[in-house]
Amino acid sequence: MIQFLLRFLLRGAFRISSTKFGGWFFTTIQPHFDRALLKLSRGRYSIAGIAIPTLLLVTTGRRSGKQRTVPLLYIPSENEGIFYIIGSRGGRKAHAAWFYNIQANASVHVTVGGSTHPYTASVLEEPERSQVWAHFVEYNRHFEKYQNRIERQIPVVRLEPSDG
Repeated sequence: MIQFLLRFLLRGAFRISSTKFGGWFFTTIQPHFDRALLKLSRGRYSIAGIAIPTLLLVTTGRRSGKQRTVPLLYIPSENEGIFYIIGSRGGRKAHAAWFYNIQANASVHVTVGGSTHPYTASVLEEPERSQVWAHFVEYNRHFEKYQNRIERQIPVVRLEPSDG
């Protein structure tokens, strides 16, 4: 019964998030609550993570030099410890700030499952990008709606463990 309810809520959230308003809400308002919960629980609990795999990505601000933390959906790789994230930003026209930050400094920290480790971020190129993108669309078909309503290509980013 609980699994059914979670799937029902998840489908509804995906449907709402694929709208312009939903994209704005889930990228502007909801992350503030999720970020606080993830920080308090050291990455163990997330509002989105009830049914969605969520990690905390910590980047260094490209202009400010300050640490910036954002909760993001991820898909784990078949290779242990590697994660993939996308810069959909709810289908908005510009890239998310975290994406610009990793372009300026690929050294990041990732918190998942209660532990934080240093990682290196890299933006995928074709054909690997399309292969991983297909997994995100399989997970949530509404990501295609995001891509279809904007001109920029939604980036797919690999997070690999680093020595620090």
